[in-house]
Amino acid sequence: MRSSKSQSKGVNVKKTILVAVAHGDDETWAMGTLAKYAQNGYSIYLLIATNGEKGWTDPKYKDNIVEIRKNEVRKAANILGIKEVIFWDYSDCELVAVPVLELKEKFIKIIRQTQPQILFTWDPWAHYESQPDHRVIGLAACEASWFSGFSSFYPQHLEEGLKPHVVGEIYYFAKYPIKVNKIIDITSAIDKKIKAFCQYKSQIILETELMKKKLIANNMQVPLLKIEHLGQYIEFWQHRIKNEAAEIGKRIGVPFGEEFRYDGKGRLADLFGTKNK
Repeated sequence: MRSSKSQSKGVNVKKTILVAVAHGDDETWAMGTLAKYAQNGYSIYLLIATNGEKGWTDPKYKDNIVEIRKNEVRKAANILGIKEVIFWDYSDCELVAVPVLELKEKFIKIIRQTQPQILFTWDPWAHYESQPDHRVIGLAACEASWFSGFSSFYPQHLEEGLKPHVVGEIYYFAKYPIKVNKIIDITSAIDKKIKAFCQYKSQIILETELMKKKLIANNMQVPLLKIEHLGQYIEFWQHRIKNEAAEIGKRIGVPFGEEFRYDGKGRLADLFGTKNK
């Protein structure tokens, strides 16, 4: 795994990004931003921690859902310009059962291997996150982004030729984000975002069916309940993604945007009295 570099005033700037998520399609929240970074020459590594084995509603998909989801990830990654997809294959929705130190070591190692300047991951402190895998991954990735710079953590990595590395910037995303302080203009990448998302056909079916069940449980009669085919499901999600991106974009005066809780240059600029570029 090699990172791209650019020269900025005599300093090596690693143009490398690590995206740490639990499932294929989690990166949807940042697809537009990732596509823009890829267009600007960044090497992007997408880490999927689980095998996605529970992501089905129709039993006929039970035996091959893992491979279906991996293929969907690869197709979406190719559209976005992602350099490499890494699968850890932990059991879906069971990351809370994985020993904390095991995840920490694996995250520290992958950070030392890829040497990313930027990390994208779930915000573990966001409100109302009901998916435990998202919370676990976000917290483990966040902790590792700092401790990976300590030579005293897992010194066996150094014996393998890896070097300590601290991640410079973190973009946190969430279903219900808190303390949003960065909105990225993704107008030039909105079509890629939608096209990439539409590769996740298994999850479009899953999410739509679950949404319909919840509407029925709440005795709500809406047009969504009348659609029955995959093509209609895809059209529904295309409109939803575009509308949500448009609402976010309005806040900074652009057609489409993505929002994040960003942790990076701002605090360092305040501390050292430099401009946040």
